[in-house]
Amino acid sequence: MVNANWRYIFIINAILAVISLIGLAKNMPNPPVTEPAPLKLSNILYTYRQIFSTRLLLQGGLIISLISLPMISWIGLAPILVMKIMGKSFGSYIVYQSLVFGGFIISSISVQFIAGRISFYKLITHGILIAVGGLFLSWLFHSSNPLFIGGMFISSFGIGLFNGSIFRLAITATKQSNSMSAASLNIIQSLLLAGGLEILNQLCAKFNYSLASYTLLNLGIGGIMLVIGFNFAHLIKTRQWQ
Repeated sequence: MVNANWRYIFIINAILAVISLIGLAKNMPNPPVTEPAPLKLSNILYTYRQIFSTRLLLQGGLIISLISLPMISWIGLAPILVMKIMGKSFGSYIVYQSLVFGGFIISSISVQFIAGRISFYKLITHGILIAVGGLFLSWLFHSSNPLFIGGMFISSFGIGLFNGSIFRLAITATKQSNSMSAASLNIIQSLLLAGGLEILNQLCAKFNYSLASYTLLNLGIGGIMLVIGFNFAHLIKTRQWQ
């Protein structure tokens, strides 16, 4: 394997950014500019108060944070877990990363084809069951590297099935500006993820980042996600695709 200079990563990103900018400049709609309405602090505060008092938004933010924890923590802990604990090579690390996030990518693409054909309720509940089932398999077979990665693949596949739906349902439940609702949801998600990742890292560190501790903690997160997620799905059971 040829080792390339790490600076090439930023060069490639810069090239891709320029290509994206050119594409946006050529294809981005350019509607006529209208006179913006004056901003009033009282209206902004009222809108945010309405947003943060919406149960579905708060619950959706918690669910999205919980389902993201196993995958986000895997990004940070994978080098330790794969190359130090498992004793695998850098090439194996790349393969394992591709498999874990491949499940999320495949299911996210699949949702585009099943949208409207299956209810939000079934999509969320089935996705949660698949995700928790994958976390259970990764914990049960954590001593077997292929089965552990297989469980993580199944879990990420399940997460991709319902992650976008919960985000959409959460921001539209506020009946307020979608951009402000999405920003509020991202703030909630960021705060919960920051705290959750730090707690998860500290707990894993106490057990020397063993696969048993990592998978058990993920399974605990999955259990909480199962309860809250099914409650969320029950609340939006009558919602239809539009």
